[in-house]
Amino acid sequence: MMKRIWVFCPRKSGIESAEKLAEALTERGFKGEVWRKKSRPPLNQGAIMLGWGSAFPAEWEKKPETLYLNKGPKRDKLEELVVLKAAGVPVPEFITHPPSPHSGLTWLPRRKDHQKGGDFLNPPAEPAYWTQKLSLVQEFRVHVFDGKSVRLGKQFKRDDFPNPHPWVRNYHTGWVYLWAGAWRSAVPAGVREAAIKAVKALGRDTGAVDLGVTASGAVFVLEVNTTPALEPNTIAIYANKLAEMAGGQPEA
Repeated sequence: MMKRIWVFCPRKSGIESAEKLAEALTERGFKGEVWRKKSRPPLNQGAIMLGWGSAFPAEWEKKPETLYLNKGPKRDKLEELVVLKAAGVPVPEFITHPPSPHSGLTWLPRRKDHQKGGDFLNPPAEPAYWTQKLSLVQEFRVHVFDGKSVRLGKQFKRDDFPNPHPWVRNYHTGWVYLWAGAWRSAVPAGVREAAIKAVKALGRDTGAVDLGVTASGAVFVLEVNTTPALEPNTIAIYANKLAEMAGGQPEA
């Protein structure tokens, strides 16, 4: 019987990457499929179920014939920061009460479900919390899979975007990740290590970790993306890693 590798993604967020990952698994000789229902899928012996941004129903995990990846609770962005800080992961300072005007720091109001820096551009009237604004000179994304750094990218200004935002860095504000280049020979110390530590602290098997580096070389974990957008080469890496777990032979 063909082994199945499921990508559990019941929400709309992340569905495009989940579907592309399932397609890549099918191309490698597995039955790759996205599962969007809350009812348990028909899992066969040796199946793998990858959680993509959502927690598994508790009763699913009682079936020992299935390997569940990314088990554990779904956390909002504030809960994530609390867990990371408690584990010793370097994160920006954050508070849950209105900041004092005499703190000497610049504080940014945040939503618990923020995406793509939207609350930086449109600050919420009633913030759930505040984070310290950092002066970052470099930003990176590290994809972590099974305790290892498997993909590293760095933010650069887009050539086709006339006025990139000076510090809110994502594709929609004029920035893009590049995955190759001379910059790779000078990645600041601690970037990959902080990413791996962050994913482990959250109890996850995979994650795309966004990190910033200050002029002094201090590394900060900004967030861990549980439903990251995946470009083709990253999809191939994830698919190969899942195929290895299932006992298959990944592509060279």
